[in-house]
Amino acid sequence: MSGKQATEHVEETSSNVSGAVSPSSKVELTTSEDDPHRTALEDDYKQKLPVKTWAAVLFLGFTFQPALAFSILRVFPIITVIAIDILGATAHSLNQLIAAMSIGGFGTGIALVLYPGIAEILPNRYRSVGLAWTEFNLVQMSVFGSLAGHALAKNATWRWVTIFYHPPPRPHAVAHIPRMQLVRELDYIGFFLYTVGLTVLLVGLYQGGNTRIWRQASVIAPIVCGGAAFVGCFVYEFSGIPKRPLFPLYMFAKVRELTSLIVDPIKLGELQLAEGAGNVFGGVVMGALVHKLKHVNIQLMVAVAIQMLFLALSSLDTTHTRSMALAFHFFVTIPFAWVTVACYVTASLHIPQKDLGIAFGSIGAFRYLGGAIGNVALNIVINEKSVVYLPKYIAKAVLPLGLPKAKLAAFSKAVAAGKALAIPGVTPTMASAGLEASREAWAHAFRIAFLVTIPFGVIATVVAYFVADPSLYFTQHVAIHLETDKVDEHGHSEKA
Repeated sequence: MSGKQATEHVEETSSNVSGAVSPSSKVELTTSEDDPHRTALEDDYKQKLPVKTWAAVLFLGFTFQPALAFSILRVFPIITVIAIDILGATAHSLNQLIAAMSIGGFGTGIALVLYPGIAEILPNRYRSVGLAWTEFNLVQMSVFGSLAGHALAKNATWRWVTIFYHPPPRPHAVAHIPRMQLVRELDYIGFFLYTVGLTVLLVGLYQGGNTRIWRQASVIAPIVCGGAAFVGCFVYEFSGIPKRPLFPLYMFAKVRELTSLIVDPIKLGELQLAEGAGNVFGGVVMGALVHKLKHVNIQLMVAVAIQMLFLALSSLDTTHTRSMALAFHFFVTIPFAWVTVACYVTASLHIPQKDLGIAFGSIGAFRYLGGAIGNVALNIVINEKSVVYLPKYIAKAVLPLGLPKAKLAAFSKAVAAGKALAIPGVTPTMASAGLEASREAWAHAFRIAFLVTIPFGVIATVVAYFVADPSLYFTQHVAIHLETDKVDEHGHSEKA
């Protein structure tokens, strides 16, 4: 791009991002907190990053080990084992476990601040590499967490870093505000409406078709009340009342730059080794290549399309096609971390620096929201279908073998508990046939769930195409230098 073209583009993007700008105010648009597009193009100055900056990125990424890898990727695969034992490392009830996981989730949420922290101290061009490094730190537990967790649970017990990072000064828009004032101005009402509304809504959705029938008041009431509170959160956020909203209206008005990034397809099924390997390839390899491949919207579209395709193909899985299932799940999980890195990089180059934390937080919040609602919805599908298919498949398998029809219900429950032979008159052949039939029934139920994801994948693929491609802004600009960095009067480090 020539100097004239860059200048013209800067003026155009400055107008698009910041609105109508008077000649006098254009001079002020010289920092990324006001106009990230303009700064990325004007400050394309190749700099030599200090060793301490790379050390900060190294240890910030490594912090994901205790925050996510050990606490989540090793626990979730053996959650059933924990539930059968007591629930919670020192818990003795489900409620205690929920409380423990809530506290752990709070810590994990704090750790996710590392995303904007890493992005802001690296040149725009290498932000995807820095974020891919965080995914690399999840490799061990992502791939081997399930095996390690089960090994500990079986052979022992399941109960079983940032020294170089000196936080840089905050953008001047908030630097002069006392911290206690910022705490007082936090959007507590929005946070309450969001968390309570979502929680109550999910409780209602989960109960429907599982512990209660849909038309019961105990199901309808939480869905209606939770949904109203959740919608009310955004009505309140967009009203202009909160001083520091969780979801600023101006950010969500940037449809192609941010809002489209929160539309994420639903991922179902976890075969840990294949999933871990897919995450490694998608997050580490493809994530690090985001700035090289460019055309980020096309990358997102391809990634989502791959996930949709192999989720649909997973409907072909049976109890006799384990190799095929592992292959499909490898490809299903490749896009997950790839999309995560691409979304964070895209947002970081379109949203002003002072609001980067809110932007990343919004993407993360809606990603987990989509996952929570998706998991509940698909669990409903699986559970309802299994209720239909289990009796049919088991009856077809064991009644011809001589099992009395009167014992069918008790036999089905015993099969689920792994105690089929405890039923009087049940032979090993009947028990084996019943177990195989139950697996086939569950496979059929999952098949329907996999097919249900197709419409969501189509929507996400179309939306991905319209994401504003940030490739033009993959420049050498560094948004914020560490306090220990030595920079010249122009804010540049040493020349490379």
